[in-house]
Amino acid sequence: MPEKITWLALDPVDTLTFRGAEAMVAGESHEAISLFPPLPSTFVGAVRTALLRQKKINPHDYLADPEKYAELYPLLGVPEKPGFKLLGPIFRLQGEVFLPAPGHWFREKNDKLEEALSLRLQAAQPLSDTCRGFGLLGSVENPFWVQNPMATDLEPLHGYWVSAAGFVLAEKSSGRFSLDLLTAPETMVAGKAALIHCRNLYDSEERFGIALEKCTRRVKEGHLFASQHIRLKPGVQLLIGVVAPTANDFADQGILQLGGEQRVCGYCKVNHLTLPENKNSNLVMTLSPIPVTALAEEFFERSWAGGKLLRVGGWDMQKGFHKDMVTYYPAGTVFQGSKNLVLPTGFIRL
Repeated sequence: MPEKITWLALDPVDTLTFRGAEAMVAGESHEAISLFPPLPSTFVGAVRTALLRQKKINPHDYLADPEKYAELYPLLGVPEKPGFKLLGPIFRLQGEVFLPAPGHWFREKNDKLEEALSLRLQAAQPLSDTCRGFGLLGSVENPFWVQNPMATDLEPLHGYWVSAAGFVLAEKSSGRFSLDLLTAPETMVAGKAALIHCRNLYDSEERFGIALEKCTRRVKEGHLFASQHIRLKPGVQLLIGVVAPTANDFADQGILQLGGEQRVCGYCKVNHLTLPENKNSNLVMTLSPIPVTALAEEFFERSWAGGKLLRVGGWDMQKGFHKDMVTYYPAGTVFQGSKNLVLPTGFIRL
């Protein structure tokens, strides 16, 4: 049975916080920085927990006989492997879908960016066989290169998110184009080719906490720390896609609890949502962080453009022990592909 995407729109009730890989050891750091947007794995656990709750299944009963419940509700899968894949998270502003800015898009460096109404952009391209005069050597053929740059100083768009109409405009251009720059979600209107920085999608709040003794649960003296919490601005939603042959077992609306603090989000299914995609393109882009180990060997033989790799760990609730550190390509990483390249979940063609 072919897989399909069931999109869920999430509205947090309060703030969200997602820890990265930094240690929380006294004397090393006084603040826990929130990793936002979070990794897809964060939502995988939330979806499975919500399904257990909706079907009134005790987690201990599921862990005792996971095959039984996986047969009844295929989305659950088994502890080692869920019955679905997850796409995203991406954003929705005023009903419009926003995707991560591609890693091969660059903007002119502007010291007064906050005053700009639009940004001039230029897309890098894989170096063609006819442009070998640069004398470049590398581990892959045809590295991405900004040819005939529009300015003397260019910067990548790390941290920016682009509307679906922005991708359509870029596809029709010859590599140079302009997008409206949003500084607040409420200024977005339907069909606008625009981009916005992630920091303008939320407010950051500091919360203070204490450490407790393991046995007595008394307060540890001198163990005060701060954590960063994220509050989405009005009109901003998180979108995740549940990729499976069917998601009929999952309720059309309900509650998801995210992160180690089980922050409550209301969700509802979104129908008729499509992503911009150029099926004839040889360039492919990650919509969310992708583990390096999830890619076929042929990806490592191709040039790519994107931000620095992410190293993230976590805690295994079942084993009661930390997970191995995993290396991810960040969202928006662009690979030089081919029309015949089989894409894993989480990629689109540009």
